[in-house]
Amino acid sequence: MRQLTVARRAFRPIRSDDATGFRLHWARFVERGRIPVAAGALALVVVVALPLFSLRLGSSGAANDPEDSTTHQAYTALARGFGPGFNVPFQLVTEIDSPDDAKAFTTFLAAAAKTPGVVTVTPPTTSPNGKVALAILYPSTGPGAKRTVTLVSTIRDLAPKAEGPGHPPVHVGGVTPTNIDFSRVLSEKLPLFIAIVVILAFLLLVAVFRSPLIPLVAAVMNPLSVGAALDALNALFIWGWGLSVLNVPVTGPVDAFIPVLLFSVLFGLSMDYEVYLVSRMQEEWHHRRGASSHVDEVEANHWAATHGQAKTGRVIAAAAGIMILVFGSFLIGDNHVLQEFGFGLAFAVLVDALIIRGLLVPALMRLIGPANWAMPAGLSRIVPNLSVEPTRKDPR
Repeated sequence: MRQLTVARRAFRPIRSDDATGFRLHWARFVERGRIPVAAGALALVVVVALPLFSLRLGSSGAANDPEDSTTHQAYTALARGFGPGFNVPFQLVTEIDSPDDAKAFTTFLAAAAKTPGVVTVTPPTTSPNGKVALAILYPSTGPGAKRTVTLVSTIRDLAPKAEGPGHPPVHVGGVTPTNIDFSRVLSEKLPLFIAIVVILAFLLLVAVFRSPLIPLVAAVMNPLSVGAALDALNALFIWGWGLSVLNVPVTGPVDAFIPVLLFSVLFGLSMDYEVYLVSRMQEEWHHRRGASSHVDEVEANHWAATHGQAKTGRVIAAAAGIMILVFGSFLIGDNHVLQEFGFGLAFAVLVDALIIRGLLVPALMRLIGPANWAMPAGLSRIVPNLSVEPTRKDPR
């Protein structure tokens, strides 16, 4: 009989005596439909973030400048007169220690000129001291094309085969290969960077909320919001969805450093929302349990989640609205990098505040139940107490 009473209490709408209006109705809506709300919100964020794996990182240049700028007009004139690859020269450089080295370099240049995607390779030029040889390779595609990225790797792989053993290596340099290398390094290090930040934040939140489950939920939610933002960048700046509406002149790869900056800024903002939301819920949890020694913990957790969400909803919505307007204003300008940064952050804040903090996190906290606030005894002894609320004794 007691179990049936507890179950009925768990599914009964929670009343609030000082949180009213739309915020309270929203919190009660999440409380009543916590299972479909959590499943729907999670599915929506995951679906939006899935195309992230097709995100192409690179470097913006004159091709992404406004059409009326002299840099873009010069780029267009060169591409129209000499081909798009004329704006993407590769510098092929090697050391010359003997006549055989010079002959090997010439053999390599002949092989490179026959590679698909190469328009022409200039004859080698030797430095005044005769120790360095340089040739320029012009591809058939522009700096933002996938084939250009592939061609850099192809030429580098071709060098040892064409030279033969015992000769100095051929180095492939220039602005475009350097940008491609920079993008590749950042792409490889980005997962490690995100993992380190998330793990450190998890440990800090464990000490703050005295619970491993709340930080675990936060650790999963933040990469999801970042993934959704990066996919929105992919849709706008690579697929070209809504270019004219959002004042973006042309498509092209997303600059390689944008995901790093976007994650750093968004992580700080989302942690602000998370700490503000959950600390208010934690306060309501302690207040509800301290009011009576016989309070039901399931009902107390529902009360804390509903009451805390209702009281913090206005502040989180206002803060998110300000951030969306500020970051969205970056689209007004003509700078391609600022447009990427502003749109990515505006979309990320919208997803984080509306879907993740407004639906997914509160629904999950209701589903998890009183375990939200449980701290294993062994973990409690080794983790310092940084709680934002004063330590309270169990009323029982």
